Amino acid sequence: MTATDIPYYSLAFALISLVFSGTLVWIRIVEYRRDKKGIAVSYAITGDPHGHDSIYLTNLSAIPILVDYWELVWRKKRFIFFNDNQAINLHGEEDLHTVLQPRTRKALNFKDEHSFNWHPKNQGKVKLFIKLHIAGKTKPKYLYVYSPFA
Repeated sequence: MTATDIPYYSLAFALISLVFSGTLVWIRIVEYRRDKKGIAVSYAITGDPHGHDSIYLTNLSAIPILVDYWELVWRKKRFIFFNDNQAINLHGEEDLHTVLQPRTRKALNFKDEHSFNWHPKNQGKVKLFIKLHIAGKTKPKYLYVYSPFA
């Protein structure tokens, strides 16, 4: 081994290290994208005024999500942005500080004193959103639930 052979060995070692670290970075990006899916919302409406309506929150990620507070909001779109927010206060004390476990579903049930009109008459083109205040986030997250006039 001469002094001129050392740079070739170091170059080969650097290229092998580059390929190995690039593969590990690619695996980490795939894992991050797989696990960072967030929250999905679905609903079930019976149509009966004395029936049992539900909104389902599904945690699609691999980590638990702590919801400090939630509320339902009718939002009307003006020009480009949603401007008019009309809150519907229908939650009990047991709905505060809800933990959504990884890859599970939680039902928010609306019956009796917590039922509401799913078809507002005087709002025009409004959409129902659920406003989630998630622990660790500065802004609430608005998730689309339902559009009565679609």
